[in-house]
Amino acid sequence: MKLISYSISPFNFDSISALIAQTFICALLCFAIPCIAIEFSARSAFRPKSLPRYPMLSLLRTVVLIGASAASYSAFAASTTAIELPTTHVLTLAAAHVIADEATSDATLRGTPGVVAVVDAGGHLILLERMDGVGAASSDIAAAKARTAALFKAPTKKLESAINGGRPAAITAGLTMMNGGEPIVVDGQVIGAVGVSTATPPNDAPIAERASQALAGFAP
Repeated sequence: MKLISYSISPFNFDSISALIAQTFICALLCFAIPCIAIEFSARSAFRPKSLPRYPMLSLLRTVVLIGASAASYSAFAASTTAIELPTTHVLTLAAAHVIADEATSDATLRGTPGVVAVVDAGGHLILLERMDGVGAASSDIAAAKARTAALFKAPTKKLESAINGGRPAAITAGLTMMNGGEPIVVDGQVIGAVGVSTATPPNDAPIAERASQALAGFAP
């Protein structure tokens, strides 16, 4: 199984701008030499009476202006292509099942059934599994823990420790700062989080931490 990755790249103007610039430069060179020759002919005493004085001067100026505009456009286009956007990994439903399976297996081994919630990087629910015999309230708690871990990009046990350590104002953030939520990190990016709520709260954090590492063996 592989994680889905999206890469957003801006439209490349390099080839188009270079072609335009080269076209006008060639046109400039092609017109410049004939223009100079005709202008000298226009100044000559041997020029025909019917030939207007300086007949190609306006055309030469026009070509020069177009060539300068093409060069300016080329420089502008080159500056826009200097922007590089990063590749973002996306947590899929299949990956969420792998994480949830790891959590429920660990909970079974510990003899403490519970609820496992997996959310994306924005804290939106992807998957929720409620094991048999678990109270309904644990569903809301597990999902809230996962959302908190995703938004803070940190384990909720650290947030709970901060509250217990003398920062009760953190409660006003409006999120669930109870241990049992862990961010899911791939290539240094937080792509989601897992939340666990069981009948034995001290087991929530270890189960969530183990489940958050479930994707370590899969290539992004």
